[in-house]
Amino acid sequence: MKENDVFASRYLLERLLGRGGFSEVWLALDQKANAEVALKIYAPAGGLDQEGLQMFAHEFTTVMNINHKNLLHPMHFDDFERMPYLILPYCQGGSVKSKIGNLSEEEAWRMLRDVASGLSELHGMEPPIIHQDIKPDNIMQGPGGRYLITDFGVSTRLRSTLRRSVSQSEDYKSAGTMAYMAPERFSRKNSPIIANDIFSLGATMYEMLTGDVPFGNLGGVAMANGAVVPELECDHSDQLKAVVERCLSKEPWDRPTAEKLEQWAQTGLTGGVIAFDEPTQNDDSSSKVVPEMASSKAVRTTMVRNQVIESLAAGGGQPTENKSGETTPVAEEKEKKGNNKMIVIIAACVVVLAALGFFLLGGKDKKPATVDSPLVAEASSDVQEEATVVSSGDSIAAEIPDNEPTVPVQASSSKAKSRVKSSATTTTTGSLSISSDPTGAEIYIDGTLVGTSPGVFSDIAAGTHQIEMRKSGYDTQTASADVTAGSKASISLSLQPTQAAATAINGHEFVDLGLSVKWATANVGANLPTGHGTYYAWGETAGKSSYKKSNSTTHKKSISDIAGNSQYDVARASWGGTWRLPTSFEMQELLEKCTWKWTTQNGVRGYLVTSKTNGNSIFLPASGRRQDDDRGYLGQRGRYWCSTPGNENDRAGSLDFSSSEQKMYWGYRSNGNTVRPVSE
Repeated sequence: MKENDVFASRYLLERLLGRGGFSEVWLALDQKANAEVALKIYAPAGGLDQEGLQMFAHEFTTVMNINHKNLLHPMHFDDFERMPYLILPYCQGGSVKSKIGNLSEEEAWRMLRDVASGLSELHGMEPPIIHQDIKPDNIMQGPGGRYLITDFGVSTRLRSTLRRSVSQSEDYKSAGTMAYMAPERFSRKNSPIIANDIFSLGATMYEMLTGDVPFGNLGGVAMANGAVVPELECDHSDQLKAVVERCLSKEPWDRPTAEKLEQWAQTGLTGGVIAFDEPTQNDDSSSKVVPEMASSKAVRTTMVRNQVIESLAAGGGQPTENKSGETTPVAEEKEKKGNNKMIVIIAACVVVLAALGFFLLGGKDKKPATVDSPLVAEASSDVQEEATVVSSGDSIAAEIPDNEPTVPVQASSSKAKSRVKSSATTTTTGSLSISSDPTGAEIYIDGTLVGTSPGVFSDIAAGTHQIEMRKSGYDTQTASADVTAGSKASISLSLQPTQAAATAINGHEFVDLGLSVKWATANVGANLPTGHGTYYAWGETAGKSSYKKSNSTTHKKSISDIAGNSQYDVARASWGGTWRLPTSFEMQELLEKCTWKWTTQNGVRGYLVTSKTNGNSIFLPASGRRQDDDRGYLGQRGRYWCSTPGNENDRAGSLDFSSSEQKMYWGYRSNGNTVRPVSE
């Protein structure tokens, strides 16, 4: 693929933003929407086989159902010529990598809160989604100062499939970037767990505050081999440092949950005092920080690497588990072979130490030396991750791993230069504290969503700003706020409950989802949105006790679309007025232009379907279906008829969903499905 090609008959490729081990990211023009988007193409070299495509579709169906203010939500996914692809919003703010070593106290708390909030949403899914690759490149700067997590939902299994598609090694055992990976990822029991993400966030925050990751390229493998967390050398508060240190605890159970971390960050952001939980007591002191005598970065780096080298040399570098469950290096070979191997290791250490000397004398902008050991080599295979969208005007738009082919970019700046703070800079911004009664309202500043109330927002340009507060069930409130440079302004609004408007046709309520038709709030035969209602065979207007081909009135009959035909359309026959069955096009519109979240309401499982246009929603219960005398899949699947007949005279279109997928389905007309009417 090259510039000016049209991908999938829709997306004009404008510029290659980045290329990773198994994906490419392009800035593309969506010719239908006339908008720039980020187009991420997986397996661009040769595509995937059918099994790989099915795996991709299954996993990203879950991702598409997630809607959270701190997650960069894909707008669309599909495949073209066996290449899966995602359409993502184009973030002009870029990633937080541009702020490494230059993050203020308030920005740090806000970034920590937003990322923890996004992780809390992912970890709260059923089953939980573990990101596995939290790092500065995967945290975007969204509109209104929000921080957004990207590149989530790619499981270890899917990564392995994608890597094999580009003829890479099949020895990948986990996912993630080594410098940010938790120590337990380098043990024999290295399956991803939620606490891995917290450690990675801790390593990310450490780098954002100090300018360096805690263990160089070694990451958690250093801690797994006895290294301790280096002291945070920065001008930030002791409370913020303490939070980061807890995230970097060696033991997973000593790290806070994402939910707890979000609460701590909100407390820190508002100037409160955090009530820390007591850490778990154990005999291992490796979670403590380096003593003051080792505060020098050069000395500290040497100590970390020496600890790892000594630990690896002591046991040949091979990980195993002792009785307490910890991973420790032990020799695998017998004494005679071990002695020979030790000679080789000592020689290797000499080479490594020489490289370290070059590193220390060459300045901190040099890349840290790495230890060439079996333990490190095993984890290093995980470093070849895909590129991530981090656009910023004409500057670098994707962070490419060091061992991947790079793409020329038009502008760059040295890392050191980006950290220089000019004392002559004139302050032109202030901060704004916004609250509401009740809390939890969405806050818009000058039309941009920036968070929920209460909240404190920094870097607000001096001047007058329009504030808007929105909360479901309450009238939208607006006000003006005057921000003075270098000071903090406050505003508080009282929200009034919304008076219910008349939203009924012929006595049946509807919801305007901003689509081509209005959708009823309940099924035919149900009094509540959570009611299953009556089951109907396609083209029939009355329920029955048995649903068979032998008693179907439309089986094998040639019938055109039945929308609005009261002889066949049960919605029109039962509700009258302009109510009717939705067409297959309108069903597809509901699938593509809404987010789908599997949930439970009043004890009934189903989907909360929320419009991407206006935020309104309907609930579709998982009512199952009737076949013969059986009522199956209740609470597990939903089947809803549409008005469109199938190509064969014994089938018709329906919406079919389970907790893991939603799709159009062409089922037998004789089956009993539920009906959700629509109206013009």
